[in-house]
Amino acid sequence: MIVDILLDALKDSVILIPFLFLTYLLLEAVEAHVSEKMASTVGTSHWFDPILGAVLGVVPECGFSAAASSLFSGGALTIGTLVAVFLATSDEMLPIFISENAPAPFIVKILCVKVAIAAVVGLLLNVLFAKRNRAARQAAEARIEELCENSHCACTEHTGIIKPALIHTGEIVGFVLAVNLVLNTVVALGGSAVLEKMAIADPVLACVVTALIGLVPNCAVSVAITELYLSGVLSAGAMLSGLLSGCGVGMLVLFRTNRHLKENLTILAITYIAGVLGGLFAGLLF
Repeated sequence: MIVDILLDALKDSVILIPFLFLTYLLLEAVEAHVSEKMASTVGTSHWFDPILGAVLGVVPECGFSAAASSLFSGGALTIGTLVAVFLATSDEMLPIFISENAPAPFIVKILCVKVAIAAVVGLLLNVLFAKRNRAARQAAEARIEELCENSHCACTEHTGIIKPALIHTGEIVGFVLAVNLVLNTVVALGGSAVLEKMAIADPVLACVVTALIGLVPNCAVSVAITELYLSGVLSAGAMLSGLLSGCGVGMLVLFRTNRHLKENLTILAITYIAGVLGGLFAGLLF
């Protein structure tokens, strides 16, 4: 059992390496070449980025949510785009549906609903947080420097962009590995049994609970929620609540890389509430 726990944690962590490394390379390049002209123009041409974020997020790979968190921490993404990626992310949902021979029209409908909800919420957030987004983008260079200082990666010592990107990537992967080891151990010791008892008759309560469980930063959660739906324990709406709020390790990376705790808690609350309301809305469509 110990070997399985370790292997699962390694798999969930190592798969993030290419996404994180490319993300930090981009951030280092931005820090090296950002100009005042660029800073003065951002914040006005990125209003509709949540649509792209929602489409990318729906790809069955939590690396996108981790990358989005790092980009947000560096001031390169708006709150709306980050939340859109979070809401669209489903980790292992699509592979599980395909392996269980779920009807193709149903799968497409689920994906479309997730993308639509993610995009709408993201666009609304960009309107509500327009001032904050503009300020963050104008201070992008400072936020990236703050990210580097927190990681002690020697970004300011003229070592190029590859070494700092490698240090950032190694730090985050190590952090995610440690958390995954703990979560996988809890699941192996019977934590999944709690999910199996969630045959809740009240649809509202079901969405509230599954959205909360979806926040757990581990792909095993998306597998469990999808399997519970396929086995008839959860409704489609309750399943979507958990899958909307479930953003893989994205939230974990956000809290590790972004030192603005109030901002992180706001994003966490928005993601959870959107998951609950999105699941209740989706329940009317299925």
